[in-house]
Amino acid sequence: MTIKIEFPLLLGDKDVVRVRRWSFVRSTRWMLVSCVVLLVLTYGCEAQYQICEEVGGSYSACTPTPMTITRTTNVTTTVEPTNKTCGLSGAEYYFRLGKKTRALKCDASSTQYKHPPEYMLDGTTDDTWWQSITWTIPEYTNDRTAFPINITLSFNKIFRMTENLTITFDSGRPQKMFLQKSLDYGQTWTDIQYYARDCSEFPGIPTKYTTETPTTVICSEAFSQDRSTPRPGGKVFFPGSTERLKETATREKYYELLETTHLEEFMSFTDIRIVLLYPATDSREKFTRKNPMDFYQYYYAISNIELIASCFCNQHAGVCLENDQRQFHCQCSHNTAGRDCEKCLPLFNNRPWRQGSFIPYHRGQANECIKCQCNDHADSCTYNATYGRGVCDSCTNNTTGYHCELCLETFYRNTSLPLSDPEICISCDCEPQGITDDGKCQQEVGNSLKPLGQCNCKPNATSRRCDACFDGFYGLVANGNCSACKCNVDGTTGKSNVCRQTDGQCPCKTSTTGKHCDTCKDGYYLFPTGRPDAECTACGCDPGGSKTAVCENRYGTCTCRDHVAGPKCHRVEENFYIPALDKLLLQPDTGSCPVSADLWMAGQPFDGNVFAVCPPAATSAVDFQFTDGRNQQLYVIWPHYVGVRYSLSGTTQRVINQLEVTVVGNSGADLTGLVDDNGQSVGSTCPETTLSAVSTIPVVFQPGLSTGIVSGKAIVNLDRRCRYKFRLSLQGQPGDTESIRIDSIVLIPALSYDVMGKSFAEYKQAGDTSLLTEKYITCIRKMSSLLMRDEALQQEPCGSLLKSVAAELYNGGRACNCDSVGSLPDTKCQMHGGQCQCKPGVAGRRCDVCHPGYFNFTSSGCQPCSCDAGGSKNGDCNKQTGQCDCRQNVAMFGQNNTNGMLNDRHCTACVSNFYGFGNTDGCVLCNCDQTGSTSPQCANDGQCPCKETIDGRRCDKCKPSFFFFSANGCQSCNCSTAGSESVECDQIQGICKCKSSVRNGGKCDQCKDGFYNLADYNPRGCQPCFCFGHGDSCKSAEGFSETTVSVSTTDGWGSENEFIVAPAEFLGDHHSSYGQLLTFQLAKAGADIKLENQVLVTIEGHALKLLHYGDQSANGTGDVSINVRLFPELWIIESKGKKPTSDEMYRILAGMEKLTFRKSVAGKPLIVSMVSMVTAQLGDKNPTTFVEDCMCKPAEFVSGTSCQNCTGGYQRYNQSTLTPYDICVSCSCNERSTECDENSGVCLSCRNGTTGKHCENCSANVISPQCNECVDRFFGMGIDGCRACNCSEIGSLNLVCNKSTGQCLCASHVTGRVCDVCEDNYHSLTKNTGCTVCSGCYDLVGEEVVKLRLLQENLTNVVTALEASDNTASLDSFPVRLATANIAMNKLLEFLRTAEASEETNRGKLSAFNSTIKYLSSAVGLVETEKKASISALLNEARNNIQKAVDAKKQITTHMIKINSLIAPLEVIAASLNSLMTSLKEVEAYLQNISDSASTDLTGVLNTVSLIENTAAEAGRLAESLLQVVQSMLVKHDKNGRDITALQGTAVTLKSLGVTTNDEANRVFLKSSNALEAATRLQNISQSLGTSSVDFVNLNTQLNGLKSRADTANTQATNGTTELQNQQQTILQASSLAEQQRMNTVNMVQSGDGLEERAVNASRKATDAQRNSDDVFTSAQNMLNTMRNFSTKAAEVETKANTALQSVQALDALSQQVISDSNTLISSLTTTQQSASLAKEIARQAKAVAQQQNDGMKTVWNESQASVASLDQDFVNITAKNGRPQEVTNTIVMPAQALCDSYGMGIDEATAKTRLASAAVANATSSVNSINTKASNILNELRNLGNIDTARISALQQEVAAAQTLFDSQALAAAITVIKNEFDLQSQWLLTARQKKTNTGQEIIRLKAVQVSIIP
Repeated sequence: MTIKIEFPLLLGDKDVVRVRRWSFVRSTRWMLVSCVVLLVLTYGCEAQYQICEEVGGSYSACTPTPMTITRTTNVTTTVEPTNKTCGLSGAEYYFRLGKKTRALKCDASSTQYKHPPEYMLDGTTDDTWWQSITWTIPEYTNDRTAFPINITLSFNKIFRMTENLTITFDSGRPQKMFLQKSLDYGQTWTDIQYYARDCSEFPGIPTKYTTETPTTVICSEAFSQDRSTPRPGGKVFFPGSTERLKETATREKYYELLETTHLEEFMSFTDIRIVLLYPATDSREKFTRKNPMDFYQYYYAISNIELIASCFCNQHAGVCLENDQRQFHCQCSHNTAGRDCEKCLPLFNNRPWRQGSFIPYHRGQANECIKCQCNDHADSCTYNATYGRGVCDSCTNNTTGYHCELCLETFYRNTSLPLSDPEICISCDCEPQGITDDGKCQQEVGNSLKPLGQCNCKPNATSRRCDACFDGFYGLVANGNCSACKCNVDGTTGKSNVCRQTDGQCPCKTSTTGKHCDTCKDGYYLFPTGRPDAECTACGCDPGGSKTAVCENRYGTCTCRDHVAGPKCHRVEENFYIPALDKLLLQPDTGSCPVSADLWMAGQPFDGNVFAVCPPAATSAVDFQFTDGRNQQLYVIWPHYVGVRYSLSGTTQRVINQLEVTVVGNSGADLTGLVDDNGQSVGSTCPETTLSAVSTIPVVFQPGLSTGIVSGKAIVNLDRRCRYKFRLSLQGQPGDTESIRIDSIVLIPALSYDVMGKSFAEYKQAGDTSLLTEKYITCIRKMSSLLMRDEALQQEPCGSLLKSVAAELYNGGRACNCDSVGSLPDTKCQMHGGQCQCKPGVAGRRCDVCHPGYFNFTSSGCQPCSCDAGGSKNGDCNKQTGQCDCRQNVAMFGQNNTNGMLNDRHCTACVSNFYGFGNTDGCVLCNCDQTGSTSPQCANDGQCPCKETIDGRRCDKCKPSFFFFSANGCQSCNCSTAGSESVECDQIQGICKCKSSVRNGGKCDQCKDGFYNLADYNPRGCQPCFCFGHGDSCKSAEGFSETTVSVSTTDGWGSENEFIVAPAEFLGDHHSSYGQLLTFQLAKAGADIKLENQVLVTIEGHALKLLHYGDQSANGTGDVSINVRLFPELWIIESKGKKPTSDEMYRILAGMEKLTFRKSVAGKPLIVSMVSMVTAQLGDKNPTTFVEDCMCKPAEFVSGTSCQNCTGGYQRYNQSTLTPYDICVSCSCNERSTECDENSGVCLSCRNGTTGKHCENCSANVISPQCNECVDRFFGMGIDGCRACNCSEIGSLNLVCNKSTGQCLCASHVTGRVCDVCEDNYHSLTKNTGCTVCSGCYDLVGEEVVKLRLLQENLTNVVTALEASDNTASLDSFPVRLATANIAMNKLLEFLRTAEASEETNRGKLSAFNSTIKYLSSAVGLVETEKKASISALLNEARNNIQKAVDAKKQITTHMIKINSLIAPLEVIAASLNSLMTSLKEVEAYLQNISDSASTDLTGVLNTVSLIENTAAEAGRLAESLLQVVQSMLVKHDKNGRDITALQGTAVTLKSLGVTTNDEANRVFLKSSNALEAATRLQNISQSLGTSSVDFVNLNTQLNGLKSRADTANTQATNGTTELQNQQQTILQASSLAEQQRMNTVNMVQSGDGLEERAVNASRKATDAQRNSDDVFTSAQNMLNTMRNFSTKAAEVETKANTALQSVQALDALSQQVISDSNTLISSLTTTQQSASLAKEIARQAKAVAQQQNDGMKTVWNESQASVASLDQDFVNITAKNGRPQEVTNTIVMPAQALCDSYGMGIDEATAKTRLASAAVANATSSVNSINTKASNILNELRNLGNIDTARISALQQEVAAAQTLFDSQALAAAITVIKNEFDLQSQWLLTARQKKTNTGQEIIRLKAVQVSIIP
């Protein structure tokens, strides 16, 4: 018995080689089994040789882990010749071998059809492959032996092949090819294996290798034997080292052979070449007559090349890495180096390099490189064969020797350090002046008395280096000998006589000087002669206040600067001061930060008039003013500290900032008298070397208010000859939240200028300049903060230092010169800084200006600006006027603001038509879009008032889901929610953005070709057609309903690892579940289980496995319900790590083999329940659309909704697979059948006489080969063949019968088919003689016998027919069923009596309904009468008004001709008149809708409207003329541009007011009788304009006319209100009538409900009757069986039973008709009720709208009164103010404009309300008419009511005729005629039903009598 054990050989994290199978005999001991297993697990992948260094430091031979190197990035693929890849020169076509019916394309420029070389290495075999061009006939003819193509894989590194090289062909495998390798990167090549169908084509090449000769190059025929048509997917293998040595018994042997047979070298390579010589063919290329189409099948195609190998590292590395250049290199161990570890490290050449060895097993020999001993003083060594070890190269650290163990000359060893220390050798460093040789020193201690390192000194020289003299002498180094010091001990420290060795300088006291310390220093006096312990006395002069530090040498008096006094020059004269050092400051000028001023406050001061405000988290810059060349300096060039004064709130510092100081040119300063150190005049030109120089100073801002920062290290050198640019750059950070205020830059001189050796006296006289500098910087930093500046200047420790430096800088004191106006009387300035004492609000050193934020400098000081913080840029204002600096578009003094008022100087509001007061950027123009907005004025947040369907702040775009922006609004996108990605669409064309599978270009409501089932839950919109590959298009199948495969519990399910397995009902073909829900619940039992990124469910099928992962929502402790749709986007293919395609998803669902659910995670259990999967089944209970109905390809002969079946007469083409994916072919039945089993192909229903799987055989006793005739003595050919004749040997003449009927040939007087019966009146059948005749008496009964036989035959036929439909087995006996039928008949009779009685009830209800109709008719008539009367009155008034308007029109026209010659029409007036015409047309529609009967009168009304429109147009032009006159007068009296603009605004305002008033007057005019008065007043205005001259008196007269027009509008508004009240009363009456109609309708519905209940009972009884009738018919059949010999009675019973059955069926149809009629009535009554309710609601809304209109008209009237009064008063004052146009504008025009705007809005609102009221009244009227129509429809519905007495029809006609005059006579008469005809038919039907009832009763009685006669 043979056992097979399979082990996976793991090569790496991502690489798995094929399973190795080992076979051995069972008799082998199990210990051997264990050994073999261990052998496979160890040396199959050489895992034990991956560790190069063992624990403890010992080395082992090692090699990297094998990997699939064809998947790496360092491999390059080359095809030679380069033009042999298909599609490079354009599209090429080819055929699959053996499939020339379908041409395929190759095109390198197409992503879909290209087949480049890199596809051989992409790891896939299904979708991508490299392909060559096809073979050509000329190529074959010229060289019949080959179609050569070389494919080279270059790996740019030496690798060793461990496993097989596998080449997968997408074409057939080549007939001939061979492999080559290169070890020198393609320079030379070696053949390694040949492949051929016949290896004789490679002469001399063996066909096998052995374990002992594994490097033999062989030829293999195993991979080229595709003799039949080769198919894609064939593989070609080249065995690796593991395969070649697989027969070795032990590991030791394996590694021994690996090295001894040189297999390791044989399997090593840098390049692999595949030489293709002869492609797979079908041998047709060898035909003499070659077909070019055949050669289109011959090509090479490789889909995958897989090569597993390990980096070759000479057994010195266990890891191989890829570098940045995508090259592999060994990570060498064993102290080796090189890409392949082919050499030793530079310092490890103590023995020659050797390759590692696998022998002995299992650690091998590392042959590691050994380090040379160089004491760490060399980086490399060289092996010296003579010396036998490595010699160090280039010793360092002043060492020498083979091992760098000695010091060089002039160096000596440091014995305190180890030999390997870098400082082991120390330089002798002898002093050349003090030694006797070239600098050597003592290198070793030895026996010498000299210390180690001691130099050889000259006489009188000492120290190790010989570099010093003895004490009391000096000059050895300088002179080569020593001299005496000669110090004055009264002036030396410690009475010392020891001087400095170099120059003989004695050690002086602090106050003495000189080489011998024999004089006092400058700044001291009184030398301490005879007092060796005393010092000279210090002068104590103030360094800055005195001209020099040297004082009078006896008394110590100092020399002071100008206006400085005191013995030591430490104070300033009275009324003088010393300037502060921060006098040189720069104010912000320009840059990206706004430069502003603000209110100066003592708690937050700033030192100038302005500051810059830089925003947070932004990059900004500030440029500063610099007064060129005027700065005071000690020298033309002087270093300065740079300070920045600023304010920064918050707690976050600003770090990334810098100050740039750039030299930009000459200063032009007057430097007369300025000289350099040599006394030469200094020129005024900036040095060229300085020009364009840039200094950069980093600045860090710490939070603080009115603070400063001074960089203590960064200093800027200022040259008075140069001009500078200062720029402060600030880099905001994401965390910055506060703006920073930059106040100024302060330039403070440094204490010294070291380059020129110049400094301030304080610095010169300081004992410790560093300490002084530190103190100075601390003080100037304190001075840079304005809040601490006074303290720094006036108090110690800074005051005296800063004052002294300033006194020297400014050469003494300066006069205070305080301003007498701004400073307090009798006060003095500060001694340091000179600040005078100022009055409130006054600033400046001299108190001569106002503080920022103050103005009006007077003897009382300055007053605050009081600027509004929301509208002003800052708190500052104009120093003379006090006008605050307003933000952009904020109203200044005298400007109109948003409140309609003139603004003050404090910036308190936005300019009109702007918004956003309080924003830092000022106010913003509303800029409302004229097309989309209803007003140009926006809200406070900037939102304009938009039209419906329009959106955006400016109303400039459509709302979401709308498009086509226009003045009429936008149109709805109407995008399909299922097919579009969003509700939004293209803003121009309205085209929606469709999902990927939905047809573009419309509303996304149609699937693309090849897709179906548009559904909102589908992320692609539609799902693709599947059709099992037999169709490209489909639609949703009909007749399917949604269902589920579901279970509530999973108890009893199978288990696999952490999953449970679903049972069989979830498996199989579920492709219709594509995209549907798979749901299940997971119970966690309270455990905290993380299901995110865990596989929760798997599906297996079609050789693929789908995974679905949990998401974050499934985490936690709570139970979760998982709902996942079967869409590809939600699943991952396990083997591919990517989402499946739609086809893959379909195929998996079509063949589901396994469905599993997660049952535990990390040992924590999960309980799976409520598993459900949505699918479909035939039915219409819950119709669905997700089942496809494919259009199958006709040529493939398939059918079914998914083309899953073969068409009738066809079978599967591929009998080995039998899948729905196969095409179907015609059944093979030898033309003897048209049907077969689609899977097996077995023919069905073979024609008679044939049999066999393909109907190929003849049936039994049938003559072949045609199988169409029985053999002799057989007949009746059928499915089973022919039957034997069986002719009687006695009665037949022979044994042959008729082959069709089987009738034998009988003897005389013999009958029967087989001739075995004597004829009538014959007997005694004998052989040869036949039958003997009977006596003659029997002839007498012959005729009767014939009759009885005929009767029997007929009866038999009838019984046979009845038996065919017999169902007596399920029924009771006939008597029982007959009794049951009687009971049912009695119940039916009772029901008919009840139905007859219900006629009276129906008549009563009909009478009530007629009464309701009469009431409704009278109500409608009343309404129409009232409306007609109202209309007549209105029309009469309209006629009168029309005539008056015509007269007025003539007069106005005459005047307008004159006006038109002066004034052109304006577009605004035209637009207003168009709006007026629209309103008049709405009024016209309102009048027309009141009643259809008033059409003639309404024509007159329309004529009136037309005339009124003309009148209104003339009035508009008149108002236009008035506005032009006002504008003309304003132009003549004002030449100023701003006044002209304001007065033009006045004209526009008056024009708008006139137009608005005119519009309102005309609207009200159409609803009242006062049009003539309005026209007369307009005529008077026109006359006055025509005769007046242009002056203000006549202008006032014209405006009084305008007031009269407003009075007219007032009267008209009052009349309009009265009319609306009348309309309101009419609407209330209509509402009352509608409510009554609703109540009547409710009563009718209740009556209908009763009829419905009775109809349902009738239907139930009719159903019972039908069931009983079936019983009666069945009983009749049973009775017939008992009467077979009584033909006449049986026929009679049959006839009666059929009659009864027909009667019952008719009765059933009648019952069904009653049910249908009742349902129709109920539906009609319900509709009527709904209509009535709707009419009531419309009336209620109309009432509310009318009330609103009434209120609105009252408001308009009140506002018109106020407007007229205001205009009258305003224009009376115009004459008095005509010389002051600005005042007129401010006091009259602007308020009038605002008032006009408000009136315009009120009038528009009133107009809108009037339109709504009119529309509501029209709707209410229409609703009443609709109710009348529905009432007529109800009359028509009555024709469906049954059981109505015909005698009642005449009365009904009379009742209906009473209402006929109120309705359309023709339509009502037709309706009555229909009702009458229907009632006649109903009556006739009832009579027929009664007759049928009577007949049925009689039949039942007769049946009972028959029953009695049969069963006594």
